[in-house]
Amino acid sequence: MVAAVSGGPDSMALAAVLRDLAPKFGWDVSWAHLNHALRGAESDADAAFVAEAASRWGVPLELGREDVAELARRRKLSVEAAGRQARYAFLEAAARACGAAFVATAHTADDQAETILLRLMRGAGVRGLRGILPARPILPGSSTTLVRPILSIRRDVVHRFLGARGIPFCTDSSNADPRYARTRARRFLAGEDRSLTERLVRLAAASRRMVECLEPALEAACRQVRGWDQVQAQEGKDEIFLAPLVRLSDPLRYEVLYCLLAASGGPALSRRNLEAFAAFAAGARSGGSFSLPGGLWRHEYDRVVRIRANEEKVFPPLVIERPGRYLWGAWTFEIQTSGDLGESPEGAPLFCFTLRGAELLFPLVIRTRRPGDRFRPRGSPGTRKLGDYWIDLKFPRRWRGVWPLLFRGEKLAAVPGFAVGEAFAAEGPAPCLRVAVWCSDAEIRKACAPRRSATRPSEELTAAVPGGGSPSR
Repeated sequence: MVAAVSGGPDSMALAAVLRDLAPKFGWDVSWAHLNHALRGAESDADAAFVAEAASRWGVPLELGREDVAELARRRKLSVEAAGRQARYAFLEAAARACGAAFVATAHTADDQAETILLRLMRGAGVRGLRGILPARPILPGSSTTLVRPILSIRRDVVHRFLGARGIPFCTDSSNADPRYARTRARRFLAGEDRSLTERLVRLAAASRRMVECLEPALEAACRQVRGWDQVQAQEGKDEIFLAPLVRLSDPLRYEVLYCLLAASGGPALSRRNLEAFAAFAAGARSGGSFSLPGGLWRHEYDRVVRIRANEEKVFPPLVIERPGRYLWGAWTFEIQTSGDLGESPEGAPLFCFTLRGAELLFPLVIRTRRPGDRFRPRGSPGTRKLGDYWIDLKFPRRWRGVWPLLFRGEKLAAVPGFAVGEAFAAEGPAPCLRVAVWCSDAEIRKACAPRRSATRPSEELTAAVPGGGSPSR
């Protein structure tokens, strides 16, 4: 077990309790301390205090340092949110380094009451009012469990314990800084009747029990809204289907959104965030976008999708002057004039098609779309704008700007995943080019799972169009 030790009274009390209990339960306890570099010499003094205490107690210690103010600036977060992210990432890494299954933090009942008060002021729902959980994964998807062993203990009890044991501790001056919302909440509760803190703690416990009762219905609703029933094997994709979302009652809709948005990463969201996002999802036109703390979401026909940073990355054009295998970003193209197409570590090709003309077609160019690009799919009576063609097929906007296109000169010869151009469609025994396309992006491969065999060359692409529709003839 790794104990998060800041040097403050709560963490020193936790460290002492774990030291007492370790022999009885066979625990191997180590400490971890992250210097947030927010208080200059005072932060450094805290780190030195913890190091000296760990040495005196004979406990292994993992020390770290993070410029949290700079991290907050880079990630456009509050200092508190950036510190929380840095702290839990550091603790999770420390646990992995020593093989610990648990990380223990020193949150008390007073911390719980402060959290509930702050969330009430933000208009949190029942899930938010659960407050600080006694145990949870330290990070989404992590096998390390974060536990709060003294969450039911009041802060004054902690101080009496330290006094009786003669255990020294540090005092964090930022805990008295009124610029922080938690400081103001702490001062408010200190001026009220002691029972208010206890009532807020009971509210958190009641909210946890209520959410546990609602979990089966909430899980079923999440599966429908996330598209797990509509799109096979899409669990890893950040998208929310609109039709099942709008059918939910308001309370359940907000709970579902809270779960799904939290699972996609980013800081905790307020009720105002959730209400604004729900309004966007229900009323925005396709192509509209909405920014939340931690990510940008885009409305795409029957769903809203989180935009990943790498989806905006565009690679320069690639000129192909002879048959061979070519890598372009996440895509691999193999172009041959005869014989069988080669094997690939990615398995069977995602798309496979033929082009009329063989050597006469070279050079070819792989590039992304540009304004004014036009396309005449095989069998179409005339050319049209590529953008209009994709819109009719409901091709997700997030992929249009990075999708590979195969050109011969200024003419669009093929749009992988959709169709071959009329002027380039192979017919009869005439010489032709055989083209196979792979993609290393797991999300694209799932969305483009072939409906027919992708290993048999054909005059059109043999794969489903991501986001709906089918290949054009």
